[in-house]
Amino acid sequence: LIVVAIIAILAAIAVPNFLEAQTRAKVSRAKADMRSLTTAIEAYAIDYNQLPPPFEAHATGAMWGTLTEPPFHSRIGTQTTTPVAYITSLPFDPFANQSDPMQSGFLTTGAFGGGASHLNMRFIYWNVPYFAVSFVPTAARVAGGSYILYSPGPDRNTDNGNTPPYTFYRPYDPTNGTISQGNIFRSQKVSDGIDYAAVLAL
Repeated sequence: LIVVAIIAILAAIAVPNFLEAQTRAKVSRAKADMRSLTTAIEAYAIDYNQLPPPFEAHATGAMWGTLTEPPFHSRIGTQTTTPVAYITSLPFDPFANQSDPMQSGFLTTGAFGGGASHLNMRFIYWNVPYFAVSFVPTAARVAGGSYILYSPGPDRNTDNGNTPPYTFYRPYDPTNGTISQGNIFRSQKVSDGIDYAAVLAL
Protein backbone atom coordinates (compact mmCIF):
# COMPACT_ATOMS: atom_id res chain seq x y z
CA LEU A 1 0.00 0.00 0.00
CA ILE A 2 2.85 2.35 0.77
CA VAL A 3 4.36 1.71 -2.66
CA VAL A 4 1.00 2.33 -4.34
CA ALA A 5 0.58 5.58 -2.40
CA ILE A 6 4.06 6.76 -3.44
CA ILE A 7 3.33 5.95 -7.08
CA ALA A 8 0.02 7.83 -6.88
CA ILE A 9 1.75 10.89 -5.38
CA LEU A 10 4.44 10.86 -8.07
CA ALA A 11 1.80 10.50 -10.79
CA ALA A 12 -0.17 13.42 -9.35
CA ILE A 13 2.96 15.56 -9.60
CA ALA A 14 4.23 14.29 -12.95
CA VAL A 15 1.05 14.23 -15.06
CA PRO A 16 0.15 17.96 -14.73
CA ASN A 17 3.78 18.89 -15.42
CA PHE A 18 3.81 16.65 -18.49
CA LEU A 19 0.57 18.15 -19.82
CA GLU A 20 1.86 21.68 -19.28
CA ALA A 21 5.13 20.86 -21.05
CA GLN A 22 3.12 19.38 -23.91
CA THR A 23 1.07 22.58 -24.23
CA ARG A 24 4.20 24.76 -24.18
CA ALA A 25 5.70 22.57 -26.92
CA LYS A 26 2.57 23.03 -29.05
CA VAL A 27 2.75 26.81 -28.60
CA SER A 28 6.38 26.77 -29.75
CA ARG A 29 5.47 24.58 -32.70
CA ALA A 30 2.58 26.85 -33.71
CA LYS A 31 4.81 29.93 -33.61
CA ALA A 32 7.56 28.20 -35.59
CA ASP A 33 5.11 26.99 -38.25
CA MET A 34 3.56 30.44 -38.53
CA ARG A 35 7.04 31.89 -38.94
CA SER A 36 7.65 29.47 -41.83
CA LEU A 37 4.32 30.43 -43.39
CA THR A 38 5.24 34.10 -43.09
CA THR A 39 8.47 33.46 -44.98
CA ALA A 40 6.48 31.69 -47.71
CA ILE A 41 3.94 34.53 -47.89
CA GLU A 42 6.64 37.19 -48.19
CA ALA A 43 8.57 35.21 -50.84
CA TYR A 44 5.39 34.67 -52.86
CA ALA A 45 4.60 38.40 -52.60
CA ILE A 46 8.04 39.31 -53.96
CA ASP A 47 7.58 37.05 -57.00
CA TYR A 48 3.95 37.92 -57.78
CA ASN A 49 3.71 41.44 -56.35
CA GLN A 50 0.69 40.36 -54.31
CA LEU A 51 -0.05 38.18 -51.32
CA PRO A 52 -1.18 34.57 -51.84
CA PRO A 53 -4.95 34.52 -52.40
CA PRO A 54 -7.05 32.91 -49.68
CA PHE A 55 -8.39 29.40 -50.02
CA GLU A 56 -11.92 29.60 -48.71
CA ALA A 57 -14.00 27.03 -46.88
CA HIS A 58 -17.38 27.25 -48.56
CA ALA A 59 -20.63 25.30 -48.60
CA THR A 60 -20.21 24.30 -52.25
CA GLY A 61 -16.62 23.19 -51.83
CA ALA A 62 -13.18 24.69 -51.50
CA MET A 63 -12.86 27.83 -53.58
CA TRP A 64 -10.06 30.20 -54.54
CA GLY A 65 -10.48 33.91 -54.15
CA THR A 66 -14.22 34.10 -53.66
CA LEU A 67 -15.72 36.87 -51.57
CA THR A 68 -18.81 34.99 -50.46
CA GLU A 69 -17.77 34.38 -46.85
CA PRO A 70 -15.93 36.41 -44.20
CA PRO A 71 -12.14 35.94 -44.12
CA PHE A 72 -12.11 33.91 -40.92
CA HIS A 73 -13.04 30.91 -43.07
CA SER A 74 -9.97 31.23 -45.29
CA ARG A 75 -6.66 29.39 -45.25
CA ILE A 76 -3.42 29.49 -47.24
CA GLY A 77 -3.69 27.17 -50.21
CA THR A 78 -1.36 25.11 -52.34
CA GLN A 79 -0.23 28.09 -54.41
CA THR A 80 2.53 28.45 -51.83
CA THR A 81 3.68 24.86 -52.36
CA THR A 82 3.36 24.43 -56.14
CA PRO A 83 4.63 25.03 -58.77
CA VAL A 84 7.22 26.87 -56.65
CA ALA A 85 7.71 25.42 -53.18
CA TYR A 86 7.82 28.54 -51.02
CA ILE A 87 7.07 26.07 -48.24
CA THR A 88 7.38 22.30 -48.65
CA SER A 89 4.04 21.49 -47.02
CA LEU A 90 1.27 23.41 -45.29
CA PRO A 91 1.44 22.87 -41.53
CA PHE A 92 -1.48 22.02 -39.30
CA ASP A 93 -2.56 24.17 -36.37
CA PRO A 94 -2.01 22.11 -33.18
CA PHE A 95 -4.85 24.03 -31.51
CA ALA A 96 -7.45 23.83 -34.29
CA ASN A 97 -10.94 23.34 -32.89
CA GLN A 98 -13.68 21.96 -35.13
CA SER A 99 -16.42 23.00 -32.70
CA ASP A 100 -15.52 26.70 -32.97
CA PRO A 101 -17.52 28.31 -35.83
CA MET A 102 -14.75 30.85 -36.38
CA GLN A 103 -12.47 27.97 -37.35
CA SER A 104 -14.73 25.30 -38.80
CA GLY A 105 -15.84 27.19 -41.91
CA PHE A 106 -18.56 25.84 -44.15
CA LEU A 107 -16.68 23.25 -46.20
CA THR A 108 -18.80 20.12 -46.49
CA THR A 109 -17.45 18.45 -49.62
CA GLY A 110 -14.17 16.62 -50.03
CA ALA A 111 -11.44 18.93 -51.30
CA PHE A 112 -7.94 20.18 -50.59
CA GLY A 113 -6.41 16.79 -49.88
CA GLY A 114 -8.91 15.34 -47.46
CA GLY A 115 -12.05 17.42 -47.11
CA ALA A 116 -13.39 19.69 -44.42
CA SER A 117 -11.49 18.39 -41.43
CA HIS A 118 -8.22 18.48 -43.38
CA LEU A 119 -8.69 22.07 -44.53
CA ASN A 120 -10.00 23.34 -41.22
CA MET A 121 -6.98 22.06 -39.31
CA ARG A 122 -4.82 24.69 -41.05
CA PHE A 123 -3.88 28.07 -39.58
CA ILE A 124 -6.41 30.75 -40.42
CA TYR A 125 -5.11 33.32 -42.91
CA TRP A 126 -6.52 36.79 -43.49
CA ASN A 127 -5.31 38.39 -46.71
CA VAL A 128 -6.62 41.78 -45.66
CA PRO A 129 -6.53 43.67 -49.02
CA TYR A 130 -8.15 40.74 -50.80
CA PHE A 131 -11.47 40.92 -49.02
CA ALA A 132 -14.14 43.56 -49.31
CA VAL A 133 -13.90 46.25 -46.64
CA SER A 134 -17.24 45.14 -45.23
CA PHE A 135 -15.79 41.67 -44.57
CA VAL A 136 -12.65 42.79 -42.73
CA PRO A 137 -13.15 44.78 -39.51
CA THR A 138 -11.19 48.01 -39.13
CA ALA A 139 -9.51 46.44 -36.12
CA ALA A 140 -7.99 43.73 -38.32
CA ARG A 141 -6.49 46.29 -40.69
CA VAL A 142 -5.09 48.27 -37.77
CA ALA A 143 -3.81 45.18 -35.97
CA GLY A 144 -2.06 43.27 -38.70
CA GLY A 145 -1.40 45.27 -41.82
CA SER A 146 -1.74 43.32 -45.07
CA TYR A 147 -2.13 39.84 -43.60
CA ILE A 148 -2.76 38.02 -40.35
CA LEU A 149 -2.11 34.40 -39.46
CA TYR A 150 -3.64 33.13 -36.27
CA SER A 151 -4.29 30.15 -34.05
CA PRO A 152 -6.84 30.02 -31.21
CA GLY A 153 -4.07 29.03 -28.81
CA PRO A 154 -4.21 26.54 -25.93
CA ASP A 155 -7.78 27.42 -24.89
CA ARG A 156 -8.88 26.49 -28.47
CA ASN A 157 -11.28 29.44 -28.51
CA THR A 158 -10.95 32.35 -30.93
CA ASP A 159 -12.73 34.70 -28.50
CA ASN A 160 -14.82 36.07 -31.36
CA GLY A 161 -15.08 39.79 -30.67
CA ASN A 162 -14.49 42.40 -33.39
CA THR A 163 -16.03 45.24 -31.41
CA PRO A 164 -14.90 46.76 -28.09
CA PRO A 165 -13.34 45.27 -26.00
CA TYR A 166 -11.95 43.43 -29.08
CA THR A 167 -11.53 40.06 -27.37
CA PHE A 168 -10.52 38.38 -30.64
CA TYR A 169 -7.32 40.47 -30.82
CA ARG A 170 -6.14 39.67 -27.30
CA PRO A 171 -2.73 37.97 -27.74
CA TYR A 172 -2.01 34.74 -25.93
CA ASP A 173 0.23 35.37 -22.93
CA PRO A 174 1.57 32.33 -21.03
CA THR A 175 2.11 34.46 -17.92
CA ASN A 176 -1.69 34.43 -17.57
CA GLY A 177 -1.53 30.64 -17.38
CA THR A 178 -0.39 28.02 -19.84
CA ILE A 179 -3.99 27.46 -20.91
CA SER A 180 -5.48 30.95 -20.92
CA GLN A 181 -7.47 33.27 -23.16
CA GLY A 182 -5.88 34.88 -26.17
CA ASN A 183 -4.95 33.93 -29.72
CA ILE A 184 -1.51 33.33 -31.23
CA PHE A 185 -0.87 35.83 -34.03
CA ARG A 186 1.70 36.58 -36.66
CA SER A 187 1.16 39.46 -39.06
CA GLN A 188 2.70 41.65 -41.69
CA LYS A 189 2.73 44.56 -39.24
CA VAL A 190 4.27 42.77 -36.24
CA SER A 191 6.71 39.89 -36.74
CA ASP A 192 5.45 37.96 -33.73
CA GLY A 193 1.94 39.11 -32.92
CA ILE A 194 -0.30 42.03 -33.84
CA ASP A 195 -0.54 45.69 -32.86
CA TYR A 196 -2.92 45.10 -29.97
CA ALA A 197 -2.32 48.54 -28.46
CA ALA A 198 -3.50 50.19 -31.69
CA VAL A 199 -6.65 48.06 -31.65
CA LEU A 200 -7.46 49.06 -28.07
CA ALA A 201 -7.02 52.71 -29.08
CA LEU A 202 -9.81 52.50 -31.68
